[in-house]
Amino acid sequence: MSNPTAESVPPTVRAPILAGDKGLPQLSRTVVNAPWYPRAYPIGFTSIHEEDDRNVRIKGFIESESESKVCVCSDTCGTTLLKSSATSWLEVPADDRDFQTGICKYPGSIGLGTPSTIAFPKAFSSTPTVIAWLTSFDVGTSASGRGVWRMKVSTSTVTTTNFTVTLDGLKPDSTIVNAEIVWVAIPSDRSNLASGTCTTADDGVNEMQPGHFTGAVTFATPLKSTPTVFFALNWFEVQNTDGKFDLDLAVPEFAVTPLGLVWTAIGGNESQLLAAGFSFIAVSTY
Repeated sequence: MSNPTAESVPPTVRAPILAGDKGLPQLSRTVVNAPWYPRAYPIGFTSIHEEDDRNVRIKGFIESESESKVCVCSDTCGTTLLKSSATSWLEVPADDRDFQTGICKYPGSIGLGTPSTIAFPKAFSSTPTVIAWLTSFDVGTSASGRGVWRMKVSTSTVTTTNFTVTLDGLKPDSTIVNAEIVWVAIPSDRSNLASGTCTTADDGVNEMQPGHFTGAVTFATPLKSTPTVFFALNWFEVQNTDGKFDLDLAVPEFAVTPLGLVWTAIGGNESQLLAAGFSFIAVSTY
């Protein structure tokens, strides 16, 4: 039997997994039904609530539980206390030969503040769309209880064989110790997929009240049906108020249509959100 064509095997958008309870350094593990092989599982964050005086740390990852189950994990370390988090993830079939994904690390495969070139494992026949987001980070602020945690990842200069990714701390008051970035490259001719990046700096974004942003995006090409949307954090600037890091991203199901979506980015009661951004993939059925 021949393998399904790439066009007939789109990635599956998995529902966000919630984690966190008492605010302790912890590894939160949630077991779900999903085949471990042959699949790739890009994962990112839609919500993070942590406590630490200087550095905030978190890592999202997926590991095998059995042949038919995987474990979705959120992990903290050091003095960081995890209050809660939500991870969004994709299930990518191995049959989908053109849907490419990978992880780049700082320090390691990329630098800080300057573009780094990432090669695709397999060249595309035409220039793809590439998005990236944070799946792990350790970032510190220079002012205890008063500084700002800042981190941003972006992609540019996409060709059929590679692209560039940039990780930036934005200002000297924020120090990136380490980070892991997930990237996904999507063929430009997929009629059932839309992807892109939304930020609080985009035109038309409204700050309804301090730290509460809402915006909208129109897909470049309308989809044939209402899609399911994957989204994950790629930029944040959060005011450190008494050691609280508090951020929520949301794309409500009722705010998604075949034409586009409406999103919100909100800082919690214990910290102020100054800026944020996220990458998204919208997947529709034919």
